[in-house]
Formats: sequence, structure tokens, C-alpha cells
Amino acid sequence: MNLTGLLFVLCIQQLCGYGLLYSYGQWQHKISGYLLAQIMGIGCISFLPILLQLCYIPLNPFSIGIALTLLALLLNTKRILQFYKGEKVKWTLAPIKLKLFEVPVLVFILFLMALGSWKSYYLPTHVRDMLCGPELIAEYAVREHSLVNSVFNINLETTNNYLKPPFITDLQIIYKFFVNDFGGLWLSVLSACFSMWLYSLLRNTIHPLIAAALWLVFYTMPELYSYTYLMLFDYSNMVFFFLAFYFLSCWNISRDDNTLGFVALLMAIAVFIRLESLILVLMILPFLIFHIGRTKKLQWMTGFNAALFLALPLLVYGLWMQVYVPGYIPVKFDAASMLSNNLSHIDLFFKRMADMTLYLLLGKGTWNLWGYFVYLFLLLLLCDLLFYRRYNYISIWMLSGVGLLYFAIPFMGYLIPAFDLLNTTKRALIKLFPFMLIYMANSAALQGLSKRIYSWETKT
Repeated sequence: MNLTGLLFVLCIQQLCGYGLLYSYGQWQHKISGYLLAQIMGIGCISFLPILLQLCYIPLNPFSIGIALTLLALLLNTKRILQFYKGEKVKWTLAPIKLKLFEVPVLVFILFLMALGSWKSYYLPTHVRDMLCGPELIAEYAVREHSLVNSVFNINLETTNNYLKPPFITDLQIIYKFFVNDFGGLWLSVLSACFSMWLYSLLRNTIHPLIAAALWLVFYTMPELYSYTYLMLFDYSNMVFFFLAFYFLSCWNISRDDNTLGFVALLMAIAVFIRLESLILVLMILPFLIFHIGRTKKLQWMTGFNAALFLALPLLVYGLWMQVYVPGYIPVKFDAASMLSNNLSHIDLFFKRMADMTLYLLLGKGTWNLWGYFVYLFLLLLLCDLLFYRRYNYISIWMLSGVGLLYFAIPFMGYLIPAFDLLNTTKRALIKLFPFMLIYMANSAALQGLSKRIYSWETKT
């Protein structure tokens, strides 16, 4: 492994993420801020190789290295100008105070993270969807310095994975050039940063003892853990979609226009990872319009950022499907052919919803997929409903996300036949779990237990 190259890419990701967070007013001098910066940096650099290809610039370590450096400088333009005006740039970090009982959980999960990182580093990807799509294109792009390479000279009639957006392809190219021959370490960085960011969010919401327990149950779900090192689109899509929905809830509290613009960017990255996420954007849009409509004095900047919420994902979708695929990929593709011919049979939607629930979420043996996480969520939800009947703002927002996805995922299967039950739908379900996790941390039952623990600690 090229340690110098890895440090270079990590620094670029940190700088790109820092520049974005600072520009949108989301930067915090906390560990969560640095973790979020890495996540945003990964999403940001994933656009570079495809943009270089559109400009007919050969893909090699020199061109990509220069592009990464220029991107980091561009995104930090505001900070650089402030520095030249005499303002000091602070890279402080708020102190982290861990409880003794958190250490065993943290050590165990760090061990699992290290194990997944080793697999990403030491083993080449063996996932079918990657070997006949993004990974194959990335490998030949490294050899031939172009995304339009000799891969398209072979017969591709049996697969459509080469038509998927280039999020993974681009990151693989960067990491293959600068880190190691297999790439893949970007996924370990993304999953580790997101998991620890979630834990910091839990600790700010509930007692650290309960936060550590919830984090452990979440991270050790068998199927979800496998996606932290198996290279697929779904884990990355889960990360950016959840972040977009979470910061949308933050905007609804603060009404800060910069936050709404940040949400639009996150949604665009989510669509760049999986194009069908555009359906989720369209479903969320009425929520956004409703909450904007409640504003007494509508600022033009609010309307502009609300328009970006739809425009940026549409731009990403159009760039790939309307510009790159027909103009650069030498294989004919009709997007309309992917839609179902049986849309009048609405019973197919309800059948997919029932199958998803009975076979993938609550069926016999689903604990092999999700452990007891789903049952714990339902138990706490039922407990809140029967005994407490109190819901704070975040818990309501998280339940809205769960309801939206519970409807949207089978709807995608009804709309797109290739969105099958045992593969695509199963992987799409992981988008539910961050919402469930944050709801549980905000549930009245666990909030009451947290207060009792704090009270006991104060007395002792």
C-alpha cells in the first residue's frame, strides 16, 4: 500500500469536506465535524474522473492529482481569502470525554472496523455487480487512461451494470492510482466515519451507556456490517440520503438558508450514487414545499435553495443519462425500457410491500440479516405508543423517514421490474436503519431511562 498516496487522498478529502462545511455554515470544531468532512470529501472527489472524461483529459495520476489539489483549493477559496485578510484559521478539536463503560464497546467496534478495512485492502472485490460494471471499467480506465475503454468491445447484453452512475468507478480509479491496486479503502473510510458520526449524534441525544448499546446493536447487524467492506452502491447511498434527511430536519428548526443548500448538495450526491433516489427527492419535495409555505416572510434565498433541492439532483441525473450515456458509452440504451408495463396492476405494489415485510423484515430467519435491530425498534415504538404517547421533534421526523422509505422501496420495485426483492430491495432496506436508530435514541421510553441513569449518577 502506498501510505503517502493514502495520506494525500485523506488530506484532500478532509480539505474538500472542510471547505464545503465551512461554506455552508455546518463546520464544528468537534470530532463529528472532522468525520463529516471526510464523508463530504469522499462525495466531492467522486465527481472528478467523470468531469475529466467529459473534458477529454486523460486519466492518470498526474491529471487526477492536479485536479484533486485544485478542487481542494477551490472549495476553500472563502477560507483562503479570510486568511489573507488576517483572520486566523483554527484547527482546534473539542475534548472528548469518554465514560469507562464506553471503552469496551468502542474497542470492539474499532476491531470490527479494522477487520473490514483489512478485507477492503487485502482482497479484490468479488461482488458480481462490480465485476461486470464499475470495477471492470475502473480497472481498464487505469490501464487505458479513459472511462471509454475496451470494456465496451465485449458483449454486454447480459448485464446493465456498466450503465450505473460512476460514483464507485471514479473512487476506484482514484484509490487504485494513489493507494493500492484493489482500491476499496474509500468504503472503509466512509463507513467508519459515518458510524462514528452516528455515535456522536447518539451521545448528544441520550446517556452514553444507552448510546453505546444502541450503536453496538446497529453496527453488528450481519448484513449491514458486510456492506462496510463489500463494494456496492447501497451503503454509500444510505449515508448521503440519511445525512440529507437529517440536515433537512435541522433546517426546519433553524430556517437557515445555507443548511437548505447543503441538503440540496447531499441529495445530489445520493442521486449520483443511485439514480432511483430521484424518486425519493420527488416524494420529499411536497414536505419541503409545505414547510416553506408555513414561513411568514419568504426570503428569495430560501426559494433559490428550495429550487436547488430539485435542480441539483435533476442536473446529476441529466448529466449521466442524457449526456454521458448516449454520448460516450458505445452501447445503445433505452431508459424507458426499464419501466414496468403493468403499472395499472396496483396489486403488484401491495404484493411487493407484503413480501418485503414478511420475508425481509419480519420473516423467519431475518435475524440472520438484521439481528434483533428491527424487533428492538418495533418494541420501543409500541412501548411509546401504548405507555408514553410523547414524541419529540426528531423522533417524529425520523418516523417520517421510516414511513417514506417503507412506502418508496416497494414502489420502486413496482415501477422498475429490475428492482427485485431478494437483491435490490433487500439492499435498499438498509436506508431504514439510521432512521430507526436515531428514533430509538429519541424514544420516550429510552429518554426516560436515560434521565433515571443521569439522576442516579448525580446522587452517587
